[in-house]
Amino acid sequence: MTIKPNHFEFAMDAADVDLLKDTDIPESVRSSIAAQLLGAPERMAQIEPQNRQIEADLQKAQDQLQAEQRRAVWNTPLVAALAGLVTLTATFVFDRVTALDASEQAITLEQVRTELQQSETRLKQELETASSRNLARLEAEAREREFQYEIVRSELEKEGKSNADRAAVLLFLVRAGVLNALDGEELAKMAKEQQDNPGDTIIPQLSSATRDGFPTWMWTQDLIPVCWENPSAEFASGMALVQATVRDTWEAHSQLQFTGWVACTGFDTGVRIRIADEPPHTKALGRKLAGLPDGVVLNLSFERFSQSCAARLDYCIRTYAVHQFGHVLGFTHEQNRPDRPADCTSPPQGTDDPYFVSRIPYDPHSVMNFCNPKFANDGVLSELDKETLLLVYGDLPLR
Repeated sequence: MTIKPNHFEFAMDAADVDLLKDTDIPESVRSSIAAQLLGAPERMAQIEPQNRQIEADLQKAQDQLQAEQRRAVWNTPLVAALAGLVTLTATFVFDRVTALDASEQAITLEQVRTELQQSETRLKQELETASSRNLARLEAEAREREFQYEIVRSELEKEGKSNADRAAVLLFLVRAGVLNALDGEELAKMAKEQQDNPGDTIIPQLSSATRDGFPTWMWTQDLIPVCWENPSAEFASGMALVQATVRDTWEAHSQLQFTGWVACTGFDTGVRIRIADEPPHTKALGRKLAGLPDGVVLNLSFERFSQSCAARLDYCIRTYAVHQFGHVLGFTHEQNRPDRPADCTSPPQGTDDPYFVSRIPYDPHSVMNFCNPKFANDGVLSELDKETLLLVYGDLPLR
């Protein structure tokens, strides 16, 4: 027997084989002899990693085989049918639940819509009722202020009375409650200040005199104060446009100047403008508007009245301002003239003004003529408008 330790090569003769086959020799002895013959410790150490790799490869092959078997089972037609049935059942249940949920949501949304519509209807009715009541109250208050102002006007227009006499009358009217719709505290303050300073003119004396036979309502001064009854930041641009329009038209072609343009306070004796979404108008002509509460009404929104103006807001504000301030200066409607042509079919409105008929020809282009195809002549004074303005206010004393 030839043995080479630490190598795999070895030689074993027939006697060695017979010895290892002899069953009379104990197993443990034969194993020891075989280990000596084969170099077992070194050999086992060499082949142990190979055995582990073989075992790992065998386990991997077994796992793959089992996986293939499982796939083969689940790929059978029966299993596919069962899977399809489960999927269809799940889809049906989900759709059914979703449909029920959507139905409940639709019912809920419909109820909400109905309740909102009902609430909106009730709110509109309440607002309309409140608006009507508020409008009626404002109109009643305006009429009362107008009446009380006429009392004050009649007293301040009386000639031959001293400042102290007029102050005493005004103070009496305030204390008697006759002027409770006006600013009584301010009027009483003015009256008391006038009594303490009789040499100063604190309470204005309103003149009833006419100029050269002109209508009594024409202004006798070239400075005309203007104030806003209800100024608002919401209408700031519209208010500025009104002021600029008056400046560029009536002021630009005369010696007149409209001053102030601030919020009305106390006993303002100038032109008082109220902003309202209603037809623009004046309650009087010329200086009869002096101090008259809400004497001029201008629309700066046109959300309800003449809604087409909302799309051309600046144009409507400008043209109405030019027209209404023509009334502020005392000019009536041109279609009121008896010498208007037959094709002027707009009906007369307001006060007639015979004075200008003999002095100024009929003007089809006037800003005061409703027969003009361009409303208020697109906010531009006609040549005859300018001539009429100069006739009345061109020779007023310089400021």
